[in-house]
Amino acid sequence: MLVRARGVTMRGLRVRRSPCWTLHFAWVTDLVVTGVQVWNPSDSPNTDGIDLDCTQNALVESSTFDVGDDALCVKSGVDFLGRNFGRPSRNIVFRDVEVGHGHGITVGSEMSAGIFNVTFQNISMRATGIGPRVKTQRGRGGVIDGILFKDIKAAQMGEMLQMTMEYSGDLPKTNVSATPAIRNVVFDNVVFSGGRSAGRFVGLPEAPLEGVVLRNVVIPSNASYGECHDVVSSHCEGTSLCPPCFKASLLALV
Repeated sequence: MLVRARGVTMRGLRVRRSPCWTLHFAWVTDLVVTGVQVWNPSDSPNTDGIDLDCTQNALVESSTFDVGDDALCVKSGVDFLGRNFGRPSRNIVFRDVEVGHGHGITVGSEMSAGIFNVTFQNISMRATGIGPRVKTQRGRGGVIDGILFKDIKAAQMGEMLQMTMEYSGDLPKTNVSATPAIRNVVFDNVVFSGGRSAGRFVGLPEAPLEGVVLRNVVIPSNASYGECHDVVSSHCEGTSLCPPCFKASLLALV
């Protein structure tokens, strides 16, 4: 774990069998991670590959992750402590990364100080439990805004897309400051092959998912969506299978 640092470069590191989060950067500014390889057992809980936590201006590239939990993850503190700490994660790029086993390329669930302007681009995924993923829950508070998943190729997935504001189940409503928000998330040129669960999109009645766009997303014809509710101002463009609670544009694939 690296905390409160600036101008950090990590290059060519190889890590195996971490007992918990493998590479954890907290309150780091100006970070470059390149050419790293992380392998953890696929059945090992909480063995995230890399977690960028309250971190700003970061690039993770040309790396490989095969782990037991989230492969690539952005966080920003948990619940009241995260909101009180108040340092968001922002301006982060993951590119040219290979992902094997794990629980996805992820934003959240700990996001209470806010997460802004994150891009996942040119990511190859195979036999991963979940694909692109954004998750939070009541009690977190904070805002996730401006997330782009672009040029993703994924095969043999468990669940293809996941956005949920009920990560830990149906928790009771809370006050405004502890109610999270997710908006302006784009999936662009994401191609799935294999798998039956297209995923789920779950907002909250008091805080719907807002401004989600599926653009040129290819879902296998035998797949279907699970839950889809409390989503507003969201639509599909050139997408083979649009979630049922979205608005499909006239550009949808035939």
